[in-house]
Amino acid sequence: MGVVHEALSQDIELSMGRHDRGVLDGLIRQWRSADADGKAAIAGEFRELLAAEDIKRRSAAVLFFERLPADDDGALLAEVEANPGRFEHQPDPWFGSGELRVLVAVALSRRMRTEAERDFVRGEAQRPHLGHRVVPGLLDTDRDWALSHVADVVKATPEALAAYVHGVTDDELTAVAAAARGALLPEVFEGVLAHHVADENLRTRALGA
Repeated sequence: MGVVHEALSQDIELSMGRHDRGVLDGLIRQWRSADADGKAAIAGEFRELLAAEDIKRRSAAVLFFERLPADDDGALLAEVEANPGRFEHQPDPWFGSGELRVLVAVALSRRMRTEAERDFVRGEAQRPHLGHRVVPGLLDTDRDWALSHVADVVKATPEALAAYVHGVTDDELTAVAAAARGALLPEVFEGVLAHHVADENLRTRALGA
């Protein structure tokens, strides 16, 4: 049994940092300070826990991969597809950071390596009330798609426009605003730009797009 299983079973006590909220934060911090072999061993244990029946262990694994660039070796998507009921409508019991399926989408949006992962994240981006969670990752990993599907994403999740505003260049903002305008109520569109675009000239240009 490795350090992850032992720590989650409370068979060992981790050295905790002053800002750690519990054993999961301690394990994340331990991964960050480990050498390559240590990182691989910890990630391997968390990959196994993605299939755990216990929601707290399964959630710990999802949060680990959502917070860190550790290699999930395709296990995140494989488990969601094989056992959707273990991830859909299952809240994170550690920090209350959302439904496990949403956290998987966020994790994959930052690390997409396969066409299947890309298709999954693109689909999640167009689900209601989810786009704002995955747009930041998509702008790093699948920028062309994200910029060409602004209307679809913000129509499903109006608050995703704020994520676009903070993730695009000034030159891209005009095109993003033009695409979003027709997908949102005028007061919502104008309110997001008023709140999130500080530069008056840039905001005026975006509002006139």
